[in-house]
Amino acid sequence: MTGILITASDEVVVYGINKEKYSNDGFVGLPIDVLSDEYYAITWSPPYRQCEMMIVGVEDATLVSVTIGQYIGSQYVTYGGKRYYKGNTVTETLNKYDAWQLVSPSDLTGSFIKSTKKVSVFSGNKKTKIGSGGSQDHLVEQLTPVNTWGKNFATVPIPKRTVGDYFKFIASEDNTQVTISGGYSSSFTISKKGGLVQKVIPSTAYCKIVASNAIMVTQFVQSQQSSSEPSDPAMLIIPPVEQYGADYTFATPKYSLGSYENYFMFIVDESEASGLRVDGKSFPTNTVYKKISGTTLIGGYISVSEGTHTIRHTSPIAIFGGFLYGKANLETYGFPTGMRMAKVNAVCILFST
Repeated sequence: MTGILITASDEVVVYGINKEKYSNDGFVGLPIDVLSDEYYAITWSPPYRQCEMMIVGVEDATLVSVTIGQYIGSQYVTYGGKRYYKGNTVTETLNKYDAWQLVSPSDLTGSFIKSTKKVSVFSGNKKTKIGSGGSQDHLVEQLTPVNTWGKNFATVPIPKRTVGDYFKFIASEDNTQVTISGGYSSSFTISKKGGLVQKVIPSTAYCKIVASNAIMVTQFVQSQQSSSEPSDPAMLIIPPVEQYGADYTFATPKYSLGSYENYFMFIVDESEASGLRVDGKSFPTNTVYKKISGTTLIGGYISVSEGTHTIRHTSPIAIFGGFLYGKANLETYGFPTGMRMAKVNAVCILFST
């Protein structure tokens, strides 16, 4: 496998989409200048098929080490004819465009990726079911570096579902306290960095999430349980409020058997909701806005047609969160439509002046 470099004369948005029949997911591509050297993998378990991660070299002579996470249990990763169990570290040297994939029949969540130079990292599942439904789908996200993780989040339930959504929380530091409030309440401590807590949040709950240290939050769409709710598994990284952007341009993927029902999910300050525009037009008058208790934020979603769209605000300084989700029979995708990638979780280094 090899990586692909995309360059343009002006700024562009890049999305990766799997186009296999009855197996689809996508990710928003991150530009090279925001990549870094520390990541944690996220996968779904128990997997119907293998969990996987892939690291892509950006510069020559990059030493990469992967420390296998605790959630792999008694399983292992095989590489170079050797077995690597939880806590073991496997290394490889990557040059520019080299792609290195590791797979396991068990959970790779919490596996720590560390490199001597910046790299691009992806993780997910080859194809898996989630929850009690039987349908399976591909899962993938391009991972955000640890130095861009945040402490404040807001969530929107997957549109047109009633079975709830799974959420996974991964800590960047030991003894991280997390509190969820809104339509669902929970408080817990993640004792070790790279540690995981998983929750099922009802489809009626628009939530606020606050952590004492920076975390990564990932939302998982459940398998289809009824033909009245066509859907399939998908995985979405939830950007922290600190990384919300001012506008998003995106294109909807193409369903293998026709067209998806596409939805733009959003989170915005209540005082600024009226300024949101889709392709220059106000949001539909029947848009439902749900207040996220304990915050000034509201969440919701609108239906968007197949094609390319731009969501922005009439105020150039207003920011909001955005996600794209599409559903069809036994096929679904989901990913954030973009985010700032400021190093809000980087160590502050003082210099004498």
